[in-house]
Amino acid sequence: MQRNLTFHRFNAIMTDMRTKEKSMNGKRLKHVGWTLVICSIVVLAVWIPSGIIANYKWENTYASAWYLGIKQSSIADKQKYVLEFKDTLLANKANFSENNAIFLATPNNSFDKNLQALDSLSSRLTQIQSMDPTSFQYNTAIEQITKQEQDEAGAMIGVFEGCWYLHNYPYLWNWIGRVIMVSCVVAMFAGGIMLLAFWVECH
Repeated sequence: MQRNLTFHRFNAIMTDMRTKEKSMNGKRLKHVGWTLVICSIVVLAVWIPSGIIANYKWENTYASAWYLGIKQSSIADKQKYVLEFKDTLLANKANFSENNAIFLATPNNSFDKNLQALDSLSSRLTQIQSMDPTSFQYNTAIEQITKQEQDEAGAMIGVFEGCWYLHNYPYLWNWIGRVIMVSCVVAMFAGGIMLLAFWVECH
């Protein structure tokens, strides 16, 4: 009889310990879950508005001149906006990183090399203005400029934009921004799963 009472007492103690441990694990799960969810929301609440503001600053200060130039039908107007874009880049060169890269810097992602390419485009526009609009050379040059605006120039503008973002908003730049966003989404999802598990355990 005494042995049975001792066994039941021991069993009750073990059950109580398991209940307390389960409760502690549940509370820990709840705290970690809320921490992940809240931290993710805070980071995204800062990251998303920063992205909107940065995009506005880039377009308003720099990119607008370039895109307005593309929309122009006359070479003279194109040249005016290309020069405006180039002059703005030069005047604010300190606000750009040397390359649109952190580890693998190449001439192709270099700010200075792409600025040289932009200068070459500007010079070509100047040459075209001196040509006879009815000549074969003029029409060929126009086709080349149009193709360059649609193809190579897009990549060039991407380099300038990347250099600006890397210098001013590194947490929004390229793969860094994607890693931050994916990490926040994963953390929020994991936190939600933990809170759901805690709720299920309590009910």
